[in-house]
Amino acid sequence: MMLETRARDCWRWGRRTIDVPTRSPKIRLGCSGDCGRIANPFTTGILIGIGETLDERVDALFAIREVNEKYGHIQEVIVQNFRAKPDTLFANRTEPTALDVARTAAVARPRFSEAR
Repeated sequence: MMLETRARDCWRWGRRTIDVPTRSPKIRLGCSGDCGRIANPFTTGILIGIGETLDERVDALFAIREVNEKYGHIQEVIVQNFRAKPDTLFANRTEPTALDVARTAAVARPRFSEAR
């Protein structure tokens, strides 16, 4: 389950908050912790380009790391880029560049490589 972000106002383009329970960072981190308590391998990650700040990206990565340090069950952390799709609210939004993805992955790598 992707964490996506811990930003309270994650879809900043529309100034919407996370009001859908399944998108709640607290619930998603809780689910990861539940999987850790039963030693269930878990894949998670962040979604970049949804209006989050660089600090919020790092905050989400550290939240994932914290859960993994406690339980050691996270097997993969994905850095996923936002993709604009036609006929959606965000159809005309700018997508993260390859450099954005590479920089975020470069920040994530040392946070998780020693956790192996």
